[in-house]
Amino acid sequence: MLILKINKKVSLGLRLCILITIFTVTPNLSNAQAINKTIYSDTSVVGSDNTYDAKGEVLEKYYYIYGKNLPGEHWQVYYDSNFTKILLDYYCDNDSCITLQYFSNGKLERKEVGTIQGQYVYEEIWCENGQLVRKVDFMQQPNHIVNYYCNGVKKNEFNRIAGFIKGDYKWWYNNGQIRLEGLYGDMGTEDGTWKYFSDEGTLLKEEIWEKGVLKETKEY
Repeated sequence: MLILKINKKVSLGLRLCILITIFTVTPNLSNAQAINKTIYSDTSVVGSDNTYDAKGEVLEKYYYIYGKNLPGEHWQVYYDSNFTKILLDYYCDNDSCITLQYFSNGKLERKEVGTIQGQYVYEEIWCENGQLVRKVDFMQQPNHIVNYYCNGVKKNEFNRIAGFIKGDYKWWYNNGQIRLEGLYGDMGTEDGTWKYFSDEGTLLKEEIWEKGVLKETKEY
């Protein structure tokens, strides 16, 4: 069970509800009917919303905090009822909000920085072994994005402009072999020649694209 702890600085009377999904369990629902049940420990501060199947098993669990993105707000979610293993730490200060998410072993899993208005500024993601797998500065244009596997091998690399991928796009297998390479044109559509490879480096297929329309395919 995950525990939510609220800092006293959180505004209590505001109506905006920030919904945090703590975990989702999806068992076989072939003969089950979802039943919603809401439990509140304090109707003005925090509550939880559980979804059960017909057998009474929890399908989903949510925790709610009532408040608004204002300077000084702070909430935390814990793995345990003793408040020793933190899962999420969220706080706003001045014009920015920071979210820190942790693995159960205490290592940092994700860091997100945004503005009070909800604009993303910065993001970092790690694997449980401490390997950095994603680092993005959303304020930099274009966004140069490089993702990695947990073993440190590069996974993909591309540029994003105004929400669209543009320019060269490359994707690797976790053994370091190139998996595909291609080009994105305007509005994030495929363009030019796209090549697909096996995990041993063998060319498997080529595609010819023109402004998002597939013109030709060659398989080897």
